[in-house]
Amino acid sequence: MTFCLEGLHRRPHAAGRADPSPEVLLLAALLTVSGLFFAAPSLDLTASRVFASTGGGFPLSDSPVLLALRDLNRALPAWIALTVGLVLLARGFASPGRTAGLPRPSAVLVVLGTYALAPLGVVHLLKNTFGRARPHDVVAFGGDHVFTAVWQVSEACARNCSFASGEAASAAVLPVLVLLLPRRWRPAALVVLVPFAIAASVNRMAFGSHFLSDVLVSRLFVAIAAAGMQRLVARRAAELDARADIQLRALAGRLGALGAAARSSFIPGALLRAPDGRLGAWHPARRRRRPHLGARSSTIREHSEAWLFRATSRRSFSPIPAASTPRSS
Repeated sequence: MTFCLEGLHRRPHAAGRADPSPEVLLLAALLTVSGLFFAAPSLDLTASRVFASTGGGFPLSDSPVLLALRDLNRALPAWIALTVGLVLLARGFASPGRTAGLPRPSAVLVVLGTYALAPLGVVHLLKNTFGRARPHDVVAFGGDHVFTAVWQVSEACARNCSFASGEAASAAVLPVLVLLLPRRWRPAALVVLVPFAIAASVNRMAFGSHFLSDVLVSRLFVAIAAAGMQRLVARRAAELDARADIQLRALAGRLGALGAAARSSFIPGALLRAPDGRLGAWHPARRRRRPHLGARSSTIREHSEAWLFRATSRRSFSPIPAASTPRSS
């Protein structure tokens, strides 16, 4: 699937008819995969047996490498959201002519919309609706619950169930991140992101947490959401970018004003620069400057001399009794 925001156009067919849109093709693939695994549910058990031990259980779930891969895949959405937010803020602070290397707001909208629609929306709704037991919980792999086919409602699980795979869906969004990169970097990024997304999805099967159909359905939902968001945003990408840039610059201006006010309140005036560039010459809440040490010293000296003069004057006018001499006998 090729990602671009310059426009999604249907190529004219030889007979004058347009080719099916990517969304239609992906929806047909979703129906085909769902029908295949619903008609032959043993395919899920066969795929899970590749990772299961003969006595039951999934030994790869204790692998430190696979555990690290799982933890990284879980942490990536939060880090990606934080990075995207900071990049958008940087776009607001940048001058209008220096935003060429930064992601466009329309591309960010496609990525965030895909996350919201598929991993956070449809997939989690399915996980809490169909109640499918996870592979390590079914009888075939040492568990206590009955295995059910894909799209079959069950009461074996109450919440956070096997169908569909949330982590496989979040991993499937990673290739969509190439929209945030310059066009010349996208092939190299896909070389890294696509294998990681596949490994993170297969990792869920190796842990006995999801069946093959859970992973495939989740990834197809992500592809449909990405194609739909791409088509929706591409129609007004230029307008969205222009409006978003105005809002981002306004936000950057407000943040800059708040930062200046905070510095005025907490940083001493001697550390601030005046509008003319002089250091320590201006502070909005500046206190009255104290007199110089030399001026204070002369004032203290004058007060000391006056006090000494008054003390000496009082001593000179006070009578001093003469020393008494003993009488001779």
